[in-house]
Amino acid sequence: MAAQKAFLNNFSVKLANNKKLFIISCVLSIFGMPMMVLGKVLEIYEMEQSKINPEIYQYTGYEYYSVISVAAMVILLAVVIITAFNIFHYLYSRPLVDMVYALPVTSGQRFTGDYLAGLLTFSVPYIVSLIPSLIINAVAESSIPYWASSEFQNSISSLSLIMQAYVCVFLIMLMLYTTTVLVLTFCGSIVESIGYTVIINSVVPLVMIILSMFFEYSVYGSSGGISVSHLLKCTTVIGGLGIMYSLIVDLLNDTNLEYIYDIISVKWVIAYLVIAAAVFFLAYFLYKKRKAEDVTKPFVFKAVYYILVGCICFCMSSGMVISFSSEDSGIGSCIPWIISSIIVFFILDTMQNRGFKKFGQGILKYLAMTGGSILVFMIIYQTNGFGAAFYVPKAESVKSVFVSYRDISGTYADLSTENNEDISEITDIHKEIVQNYSEFLDTKPSMYDRFNYTPANSTNYITITYDMRSGRSVSRRYRINNDQYIEICTIGCTNQKNIDYTTDNLKDCYENYSKSDNPYNFYIYDRFGNDFERNISSNDLNNLLQAYEKDLKNASADDIMHEAETYCTIYNSAPVLTTFKNTIEYLENLGLKITDEKSMERLNDYPFSQTNTISNIFSDMSVSESKYIFPDMSIEDSVAQSENSYSINLKNKHQKLFIEMLIHAQPFYVTDDHNAMLIIYNGQSYVLPAEYRSYGENFLKSLNSGDYSRYYTDNDYTYSDDYYDYRF
Repeated sequence: MAAQKAFLNNFSVKLANNKKLFIISCVLSIFGMPMMVLGKVLEIYEMEQSKINPEIYQYTGYEYYSVISVAAMVILLAVVIITAFNIFHYLYSRPLVDMVYALPVTSGQRFTGDYLAGLLTFSVPYIVSLIPSLIINAVAESSIPYWASSEFQNSISSLSLIMQAYVCVFLIMLMLYTTTVLVLTFCGSIVESIGYTVIINSVVPLVMIILSMFFEYSVYGSSGGISVSHLLKCTTVIGGLGIMYSLIVDLLNDTNLEYIYDIISVKWVIAYLVIAAAVFFLAYFLYKKRKAEDVTKPFVFKAVYYILVGCICFCMSSGMVISFSSEDSGIGSCIPWIISSIIVFFILDTMQNRGFKKFGQGILKYLAMTGGSILVFMIIYQTNGFGAAFYVPKAESVKSVFVSYRDISGTYADLSTENNEDISEITDIHKEIVQNYSEFLDTKPSMYDRFNYTPANSTNYITITYDMRSGRSVSRRYRINNDQYIEICTIGCTNQKNIDYTTDNLKDCYENYSKSDNPYNFYIYDRFGNDFERNISSNDLNNLLQAYEKDLKNASADDIMHEAETYCTIYNSAPVLTTFKNTIEYLENLGLKITDEKSMERLNDYPFSQTNTISNIFSDMSVSESKYIFPDMSIEDSVAQSENSYSINLKNKHQKLFIEMLIHAQPFYVTDDHNAMLIIYNGQSYVLPAEYRSYGENFLKSLNSGDYSRYYTDNDYTYSDDYYDYRF
């Protein structure tokens, strides 16, 4: 009972001593989140009123509310740190520490009481400030239609957004306060306490980022940046601040709040609380080990000093390694980093030793820490991230796989499958990618070349994410060659989830028109970008989209990737193939019929002498190492430097034969027949199928000497032997 009374007395005294900080926290809390909510409500209210009475209400931004709110919350975070220093100020005051330690309470009770007193100083005002925010939200829901509309609720409800923001900021303050208390337990003077509060909240996240960066460099295809982003958000003050920064930017940029989604999750809250609890118990443990005579010591626990200074050396050493690995650089590029690291280290070491008495030992410690850091980097580099670069999951251990890429039409596509055959094919492609990288490493590339490795003939990126049966996830991002790209596209083109993704995106593009009672001016485009239009009803538009979805689901991989030709495109990106009978029939019933004659007529409307059209023709694809020829393929040096590649300034006299050739070319076409030609015209790539090669040969024969220039490349640069401008 006496111990309990002593605990309560100590707690109440510490709480009373923080009265001024409590009042400051009350003011800052009121000007924090409630001000941001009020500003957004007023902004949306004025926006809604301006729609009703545009002459009376002139829409203006309310960004200054957010500025006041952010400034108040930043100052509140500073108050959190000051509160911790004020509560535990006896830890760096020799007269006070003897008096406090003499009180009839155990060290555990004293620490817990002090910690809770400081926590309540800023948390109670902050939690109470939720009340005005909820009142403002309730008034907005009852008086502003948009604030409570279903359109707004489709993203996230205003109440949920407010609660999540409050929880996020509270946990940030909790982590910052607990971390500051931890620093106060292992530092014995106020100077070190202030300095290392900054260091521990900046250097630790920086170490995570650097380690992730080196793993990403060393593990070919690694998506480590994504992983470290999640890790930072769940473990550090800076990570939590990053979440709030994203929310504030979204609030400022998204006036209508249509695209504001959940900012935190239950998993994040649990992870953040677990880390905060771990920091608390570490501080509790160190506090109990601390003695009264440790006051004024730079560091009470030397091990903590070496860990933090080691982290600083680790960060500085990363600059040396990165500088050394840069192109055309050597040891000289590391000198600024070496000098900087020496200065920083010896400033900290001199402060720790209170002078230069152990300068010789300091040199040895610097060499050990810096050398050890560089050794860590080299081990990661030499082992390819401990073998992670060559890891490909076994197909049978994969539950599902998700692949993000651009499809043959150039639009984003998402392939998601649980089909064992598809998973096996994707892992085989993954193995081939890794094998190509392994062969590259056999050439003993420099560190710079290895960090900047790009596979030959590669312009297409894919991201592969495996969901393993064990519950973990593996993600890689690669640039892939032409043939690997076509293999991925072939798997994805008939994938049901990818089809749903494509059709849903197309429906979203026409969403506003499909619900309107007014006729819509609907466009389709032929293979050469010429547009054809008709006014159609919303019912016709919906029926047309349904017909397209049906054709896409019924199409085979050969239809989409190899055999079918392009009839037209919808929305300038969704190809309608000649095998899409339902879509073509519906278009023709609407009066939208495309023929070669119509396309040729449009092409003839623009004389070459007026447009100065330049065309690149690659007629000898037999030299290509790629199995497949397709419009947007990466042009290999062997093709570009061929004697049969042409960069042509077209003249009017070439127009007839050129159009006769072009009319047989296809913008979304894949073939393994290397007698096909590749044509680039007006920025659009086409394949001239092998059966129409004669049209291409006739056109090339019509060219007089000097009408074209040779075109060849050398990786980074494009050259031309001669270039003539034939504009008339």
